[in-house]
Amino acid sequence: MADEVIGELWKIKDSIAREHGYDIEAFAAHLRNRKRSEGDRVVDLRALSRPGVTLRERRGVSMESEGVVHNGVIVPDDATVFAEGMRVRISPVAEEKPRPFGERFAQFKGAVPSLPADLAAQHDHYRLGTPKR
Repeated sequence: MADEVIGELWKIKDSIAREHGYDIEAFAAHLRNRKRSEGDRVVDLRALSRPGVTLRERRGVSMESEGVVHNGVIVPDDATVFAEGMRVRISPVAEEKPRPFGERFAQFKGAVPSLPADLAAQHDHYRLGTPKR
């Protein structure tokens, strides 16, 4: 009996795949839309591969996404993680100012002690072999 059930599932899967030209993205989108239309909760497993995702978020209890306000409308960076009609909680965050280059890379200053003293001024000479200026 189990082989009959598995066989039937494969037939259904093959039929849906054929309907969508064997395009895995179209196939997955069809299945997500079908689940949503049936009122089932769709879990986006792409959140699992995002750095910093907690176990609670993986279980679907909570999720965090970023975005911007554009002409008075909140636009998420990745709107696909939200189902249509899903309630969300919005918390503004302070905008991070980019740190200056010297501050970001200060840890590397002096990391290679044998570099020429005029490397910054003559980088084309050392990198490309052009005559010194």
